[in-house]
Amino acid sequence: MTKRRLRVAIIVNSLYVGGSEKMVAQLTNALDNEELEILLIVNRENSEGENEKIVEKSIAEIIYTGKGDGFSLKSYLRIWTILDRFSPEIIHTHLSTWIYSLLWAFVHRVKIIHTIHFSPKSENDSLMRRVISLSYKRNIIVPVAISYSIRNEFMEIYNISENMVEVIFNPVDTVLFRPSTKVNHTKICFISVGRLVDVKNIPLLLEAFSIVNKKIMKVELKIVGDGMLYEYLNEKVDSLNLRDFVKFIGNSNNVSNELQNADIFISASKSEGLPLSILEAMATGLPIVATKVGGVPDIVTDNGILVESENVNELAAAMYCLAIDDSLRSSMGSKSRKNVLEFDISNIAKQYKNVYFKYSKYEKTVST
Repeated sequence: MTKRRLRVAIIVNSLYVGGSEKMVAQLTNALDNEELEILLIVNRENSEGENEKIVEKSIAEIIYTGKGDGFSLKSYLRIWTILDRFSPEIIHTHLSTWIYSLLWAFVHRVKIIHTIHFSPKSENDSLMRRVISLSYKRNIIVPVAISYSIRNEFMEIYNISENMVEVIFNPVDTVLFRPSTKVNHTKICFISVGRLVDVKNIPLLLEAFSIVNKKIMKVELKIVGDGMLYEYLNEKVDSLNLRDFVKFIGNSNNVSNELQNADIFISASKSEGLPLSILEAMATGLPIVATKVGGVPDIVTDNGILVESENVNELAAAMYCLAIDDSLRSSMGSKSRKNVLEFDISNIAKQYKNVYFKYSKYEKTVST
């Protein structure tokens, strides 16, 4: 007799380029085929990007609703119909998608597992915060924080006790992202990976790099990613006379290779949840320089240098310190690889599977 699998509906806004989207794609692909039946609902159209390619290899049935910007009543009703058909025993939501499943879950007495990807201060407006706060306290939605720092901030904002919050760190593919033997560089290569948007604070990174560049001429900076600030950042590169030292890579289908050919990873973000980009850099064996925001202090410990957000001189000093010290780079890089192994996607998928069963009716039935 074939063992019945737990039915889990995962809902995500899109699979476009982004850390949250990549996390969902990796998790969906890694979940257990023998114990779970997965339906992935994507509240946008298929963009046929890298994340779509990842989920297409998974066990999941995938439905794209084709929703546009903003709230969509049509998508709300369609998701209701999809959930009726699939009849999930657990719903796993990301970002704002809990809105589309909350009433269905309440009516059918099904728990929502909601991953908190960003600082709870910025996750919802005041009305939505009141709604989701009530859902947390009524135990309709079970929050999953992606780091201890995010959990602590969440508990303070929502006045929720520690035993009501699960903690599961973001995953990384430690097979795809792995160290390689680097060719001897004539320059020390700094690398930053992320969208070119305000929160990533690339202008500050460029200013810090300019300070380092004046002290050490044999350095370069690669910026992987794209976004609305591309033109502005190019102009800033010219204004700082860095054209020969800074290279914009754009969105890359081979980030692992870009990381393997770099020496030091830099994150200058104003705020973060738990950046996949840092975890991937750690898996590649890079030392980290990062701002002390969100869950970053939970993963950047003895493997890098933390600096205060928006402090250009402190950022530049940390970059310079690693650039001139080969042994420190090597030591911190080795610790990065060692520390990140516990966040391998296989381990994180098992943790989510356990949470699904913990809060499902299936678990209660089996245990009685």
